[in-house]
Amino acid sequence: MATGVATGVRLGASLDGASRSGAMRVLLILALIPPATARHWFSTSTECDERRNAGECVVNPYVMDQQCAGWCAGLPLVDALPECASPELGSPFTLSRARLQAIRTGKCCMEQTCWQRGNDMAIHQCNATCEPIFRAAEEAMAPSNFEQLVDTIVPVVVALALIVVMARHLVAAASPRLLPKLYTAPSLQVALVKEVERQERAGSGAIPVGQAMICGYYILEEGSMDPVLTAAALLVFYSKLRSGRTRIAALTRVALGVLVLYSVGETVTVVLNVVLAYLFRGELFINELMSKKLAIGGVLVLLVKVERPDAVDAAKALPGADAGAPRSLAHELTLLAARLLTAMLFAHVGFFECARVLRGQLHEPPDGHDHLWPKLAELLFVLPYVVGLRTGVCSQCLAIVLVMEALTAWPYWAEQVHDVPTLFHSRHSKDHFATNVAVAGGLLLLQQNGAGKYTLDAWLKKKD
Repeated sequence: MATGVATGVRLGASLDGASRSGAMRVLLILALIPPATARHWFSTSTECDERRNAGECVVNPYVMDQQCAGWCAGLPLVDALPECASPELGSPFTLSRARLQAIRTGKCCMEQTCWQRGNDMAIHQCNATCEPIFRAAEEAMAPSNFEQLVDTIVPVVVALALIVVMARHLVAAASPRLLPKLYTAPSLQVALVKEVERQERAGSGAIPVGQAMICGYYILEEGSMDPVLTAAALLVFYSKLRSGRTRIAALTRVALGVLVLYSVGETVTVVLNVVLAYLFRGELFINELMSKKLAIGGVLVLLVKVERPDAVDAAKALPGADAGAPRSLAHELTLLAARLLTAMLFAHVGFFECARVLRGQLHEPPDGHDHLWPKLAELLFVLPYVVGLRTGVCSQCLAIVLVMEALTAWPYWAEQVHDVPTLFHSRHSKDHFATNVAVAGGLLLLQQNGAGKYTLDAWLKKKD
């Protein structure tokens, strides 16, 4: 559904008035469509024989029915051990937390490994019990047609949006050197001047793209497009596109409150987990995803505070407004808090996660947590970002790193069409992807808006 948000960026740039309101209603209707029960997108496979022999008819039955229709028909499902259907296991359709964890670890039937994965289905000794458990889990967790389509488009939209924003920014930055060289092409000179003027008036597009990335987090975060969070995120994004000038301002404030409460709940959960781990286990534990959740708090502050340049200019032009008034102390402090909250992520990943990977303490099996290059990049930029030295450049570079990491290390869209353990991991990957993109969106807002006076950049400028 982040595609809906990204589509809103394009609609917001080309439509106005009733057309834009109509487009937003369409997006809200699409967001509230109930999940489809059938999942036929990308439902082809050329390795059905190998997959059947590997036991996927038992451990991946629902996806096999979709991708290899008929290949599992007629296969006998027999429990070779009487313990497979023991009463303490409960109903095979009861997806308790313990049972789902057992499925995830490949021990669906008993505490010991009564079943093992291999190339011969005969070694699955609890087929009759395991197959309905896996089927129920896949039916409950696999994305709907609409969700899977959106999840396939989202990475492309995110990558293209970032490329366009960065390209426009580079063109504007290089315009003083490009204009003299284009004297033989007056039409290109005129186009370049208009582009620079457009960016001076409304920015490079970084602000609406950043806002879309942040709002997209609340749409992707729950994994199944929670209708309340989706509607709230779309309303907030629509209000930001309109610079707050909407007929549903009160409803928009309620929607923003929903997003704030959700993020506060996540932050409180992270803090409680850290405190409880310290009190009961005597260890100060915080992982990469927990630090990302704290960074989302700073990103949400930027979503609330940062407006497009043309909206700021319009507000200053109102009667009684002081066009030359500096930012308030509260505004400067919120920018500082937002920068420090996001910096906590880069500090944790740059120092602790980087050290973990270098020590060889990898996940089993290895996943996006073990990619070293983004951690080294964040380590490189974290110190200047914290003190506010060349904040704009650091924000841009970190945003690029986060998006590239999201696209390469957390390919949740590819994990959604595999077996149950991978399907479990796709939720985790999607969480990391959405958080990375949202923090990158916040960095785009910070780069466009400026980091405020509590930075080394501001101190050096004042000294000059």
